Amino acid sequence: MKSVALVTVACAALSWMLPVAAPQAVPAAPAPWLTMSFPYRKSDRSTRIWLKCSPREGWRPELFYFYWRSEHSEWTQLTYRKINLLEVPTSYLTKQVFACLYQESKNGRRFHSPFSNEVAFSLSESPPPATLSPNPHYPFYIPGEEVTLTCSAADAWKVRSYTFYKHLPGQLPTQLPRQGTGPAEHLRVEEGSAAFYSCTYWVLSQEGNEIQAQQSNIFNLTVRKTPPAPQLSVAPWHSVYTQGESIRLNCSVPEGVPVVAYAFYQKQDQWSKELAHTKRLPYTAFGVDETTAGNYSCTYWLSLSWQTLESSQSSFVSIAWTETPAAANLSVSPGHSVYIRGENITLTCSAPTEVDVARYTFYRKEDQVSKELQRNEMGPSETFRVDETASGNYSCAYWLLTSGRELESSRSSFSSIAWTDPPPPPVLTVDPPSGELREGDRLLLSCSADGSPAERRFRFFKDGAELASSSEDSLGSSRELGNASTALRILQAELHHTGEFGCRYEENVSGRWILSLWSPKVDITVSAKWTLEYLCFALVLLLLLIPLGVCFWRKRNGAKQKTEPEKPAQDVQDPQSGQESELTYALLDFPAAAAHSGREGENRLRMAQMRTVVYSEVKLPPPGNRAAK
Repeated sequence: MKSVALVTVACAALSWMLPVAAPQAVPAAPAPWLTMSFPYRKSDRSTRIWLKCSPREGWRPELFYFYWRSEHSEWTQLTYRKINLLEVPTSYLTKQVFACLYQESKNGRRFHSPFSNEVAFSLSESPPPATLSPNPHYPFYIPGEEVTLTCSAADAWKVRSYTFYKHLPGQLPTQLPRQGTGPAEHLRVEEGSAAFYSCTYWVLSQEGNEIQAQQSNIFNLTVRKTPPAPQLSVAPWHSVYTQGESIRLNCSVPEGVPVVAYAFYQKQDQWSKELAHTKRLPYTAFGVDETTAGNYSCTYWLSLSWQTLESSQSSFVSIAWTETPAAANLSVSPGHSVYIRGENITLTCSAPTEVDVARYTFYRKEDQVSKELQRNEMGPSETFRVDETASGNYSCAYWLLTSGRELESSRSSFSSIAWTDPPPPPVLTVDPPSGELREGDRLLLSCSADGSPAERRFRFFKDGAELASSSEDSLGSSRELGNASTALRILQAELHHTGEFGCRYEENVSGRWILSLWSPKVDITVSAKWTLEYLCFALVLLLLLIPLGVCFWRKRNGAKQKTEPEKPAQDVQDPQSGQESELTYALLDFPAAAAHSGREGENRLRMAQMRTVVYSEVKLPPPGNRAAK
């Protein structure tokens, strides 16, 4: 198979185009004419083309500059020379455009012509590019090392031979001298080996011509006399460290370098000591103490076939150390051994000395893990309501701003917080169960709780006020104490005992007396002792007063019928006059309390006799009536 080369000649001079890296053209110098020649219309990679830059008649240039560019790219100077002919191999050409200009001196001045016309070259149906791979593949190589460059052809192509090229800046690629035609090229690295390398392969067409494939990828072979220095980093990075913190030093090298060991150094007082030597591990870790302060660096080691090389030391990294701030103090208010659900607790954190504190943090330890409390403020106090999540051990710390870093103090001692629900309500019973009694009766109040072995103290209340010992004495009561129940006895009830009674108890929970919930309330009513007798007496008296009132009303109406008012004294005659009189009387006699016995019965009998009253009314008829009789 052959490739066809197409040549396009642009007749118009590109006077408007400026060369890259070339002196500015002088308009007075006419543009040259560029032509390209090769022996056949069909060309393959083995063909070489000739570029000829022809000046206009009468001009004798000193130098000729040749340029090329790919499609949609900038002009690049290919080379310059004193003759106007340039031989260009087609090995690296796919689709390029060429141009030229010349330089001439007249009267001590140098002139540059404009760009010539463009000449395009294209090569089609060439084999795909090869792949170049080094073995071993390192970011850099040391003089004396050996590296093998392998050129791999595309599949389904019968390769006749391989060619390797060395690229130096500003020069055309040069073909590496070879003893064979295989796909591998062995190099022994030297200082002059540093360059870019590529390769290509040749295939045989059906017509018997060799066709060159496109250029492979470029490999950059970097040569160093000694391995480059690594980079040392510290994790985590801080401007200053405190006692007990952990530091990790990381020694970073270029990717792909065959490192066999790392060494870490610490410099103090102008001398360095090896801190650690690790095999294939690019890091070392240690705890911070007073000996940590200093400057640190690292190196790595390469194992080559003939020697072992140590790299240059990395840049120093400074590590500063300071003492950890003294432990904080934590106080809990109110201070109890156990708390009740719903109570408020305030944690207060303080520093032991007068220091400028930046902020405070509080911690709760659960399952051997301390977690920081989420807070909206960074002040020294934290208040929260007790619930089922409040139990735990609490501590705190304060933070100081030192060398631009906030340093946490040692944490305070733990303060334990436990919570419980209030004890259940007791049961209050009363005897008599109705709660209604009369003066002098006996009253018994009993407050009882469940059979828990906890220590308890019972408390009685009347109308919301606690009945203290002095109040009980004034009530004429006594208390029977117990762990499960307590009774309050009132031997003789009085009227002021009337009211609403309740009770509660205090239970000793881990040394704290916790008040229980309220018992159900009981209403006590004490009535007067003679209330029933007084009511009956008042009823009878009312019944007697009704007829007396009627008689009084009649008498008054009879007096109003007289023409002249008469004095009551004139209607009364001397009882010695012998005149007749009308007598009306009534006797109200309270029966003696014969049913009562003993002294109480006798007292009641005397009172009944004293209450025996005889009411009488004497009516004297008018004189006329007396005469008629």
